[in-house]
Amino acid sequence: SDGGNAGTAAGSGAQGGNGGSGNGNFNRGSMHNNEYGRCVCTAALCGREIRYDGEVFSGGMLSAVLGGIELDLRTAVITGTAVLEVRCVLGGVEIYAPRYARVIVNGSPILGGIENATRFPQGANEQTPTIVINASCVLGGVEVK
Repeated sequence: SDGGNAGTAAGSGAQGGNGGSGNGNFNRGSMHNNEYGRCVCTAALCGREIRYDGEVFSGGMLSAVLGGIELDLRTAVITGTAVLEVRCVLGGVEIYAPRYARVIVNGSPILGGIENATRFPQGANEQTPTIVINASCVLGGVEVK
């Protein structure tokens, strides 16, 4: 069971049976979001769009193999530290972080790239919500905006 949240984590409908943005390019893939705000998503030979629209996000695991994942956390509720593991092989992952959170990216790309384009929030301190992204990619890319 997904705790009832899987239908709400994506305001765009990406969690539902139609699988995404309505343009037919995205299918369901594998996704689990539970009552603890953790997101586990695998996109193999497909694309996924996940949006946290006012829901709690506490971390998770994203895997893209010959596919892509877009994770939108701009309006997510993050308290403390959220750890997100990201793996991609011949695929890509885009993460949109909230402006109020610090973002720390650790990574090891092999013939790929990992980019953190976020800015450090003004007045950030030890209590500032933090997203730690541990990424690895082979012939793929991870971009945090």
